[in-house]
Amino acid sequence: MTKYRSFIKTETKLHRCPCGEWPDKVLIQGRAPTDWMTVGGDCCGIWEVPFESQHAVGDELKKIAETAWNIAPRVIYETRKAKRNR
Repeated sequence: MTKYRSFIKTETKLHRCPCGEWPDKVLIQGRAPTDWMTVGGDCCGIWEVPFESQHAVGDELKKIAETAWNIAPRVIYETRKAKRNR
């Protein structure tokens, strides 16, 4: 198994992180190939979403991770930084 950890710039509009920021990149972490990995934004580094990777790699893995991030239920807590950046 290979440890996988990579920030990937996304063309897809990502939903807001619960910290209140809008991430530009996703951080995909896990061991490839594996069934489950996590995806997080490049904003706070705290909130992560587990997702089933379906043993995908490359652009297919990125698309699955972006979808997992966007469909995850969340409550938005605005930070001072997020309020200033509006």
